[in-house]
Amino acid sequence: MTDFRAEKAISIVEATEQDIPLLRDLTEQTFREAYSDSTDPASMEQHVQRNFRLEQIAADFQLPATRFVLARCADQWAGFLLLRTDHTHELLAPARALYLHRIYVRRDFWRQRVGSALMQYAIDAARQDQYDWLWLVVWDQNQRAIDFYRRWGFEHFGYEMFQFGDEWTRDWAMRRAGHL
Repeated sequence: MTDFRAEKAISIVEATEQDIPLLRDLTEQTFREAYSDSTDPASMEQHVQRNFRLEQIAADFQLPATRFVLARCADQWAGFLLLRTDHTHELLAPARALYLHRIYVRRDFWRQRVGSALMQYAIDAARQDQYDWLWLVVWDQNQRAIDFYRRWGFEHFGYEMFQFGDEWTRDWAMRRAGHL
């Protein structure tokens, strides 16, 4: 059966300093949408307060090793990603590895190919800059995200500790070859 729905145009743009408040808001909103249903509310509040303050996002934005990228769909900001060149996994060293630190899409835009457009940007960046690996960290209980990453050729290769509230979790590290 043919699907006659028109594809919504998705635009991908590198964030500017003026986008920092938007990035802060998107970071909190998308993180809450992704994890609020499966986590402790007190831990969620603690995590948001610790990691998503405007000053923290601004400081990350100013680092030469970070690149924030925004996705726009249907005239709305739909998601973002954060690439980092200043952090690698011990199992990838000494290879050149690009860290996909965050990739989040607003729930209203799930299943509208926004995540795919952002992922393609990350893969293209890794290829263009000749990284050996593109890697990320994902909560091992987030099967939806794990399935998405596997569809993009990522494989589980190790673990990374992640603090959420007062708890530490041992999350999956996943990678794909950067040059593919």
